[in-house]
Amino acid sequence: MAHLLTTLHDTILRVRRFIRSLQRANDAVKKRWLIGCSALAMALVLGLWMAYVNLTIRPVAFSDAPGGLSVFVVPQEKNGGGGFLSTLGRGFQNLGNDISGQWQKTQEKISPLIDTLNKATAGNEYTIEPGAAPEAAQNP
Repeated sequence: MAHLLTTLHDTILRVRRFIRSLQRANDAVKKRWLIGCSALAMALVLGLWMAYVNLTIRPVAFSDAPGGLSVFVVPQEKNGGGGFLSTLGRGFQNLGNDISGQWQKTQEKISPLIDTLNKATAGNEYTIEPGAAPEAAQNP
């Protein structure tokens, strides 16, 4: 256990030294590391996404059509669920329902405030007629 902690501590120190040296490096070196780390992160995200898609979408059957053409055949599901597009459609539908529900809740909370504001300002209308200046303004 002590050896593991020592190794971990040494690794942390090396990473800190590397980060300090990277901070002191010129802009070209920093830019290369930024591009490399960004590319690595994108590849990781893309790989995870592809693994997810492969796990959620059934394999597509491959068959030979008449005339020597090779085509992909996607079998239809009887229950209408499980495919990528149907899952995506249900996700958008759920998102729309959630947004609609939140909009309704917001309107329910704001409408009493708007009514109160309208009632408070309803009687405060003034009309200024031309030529009718207040007395204080007429007598300087």
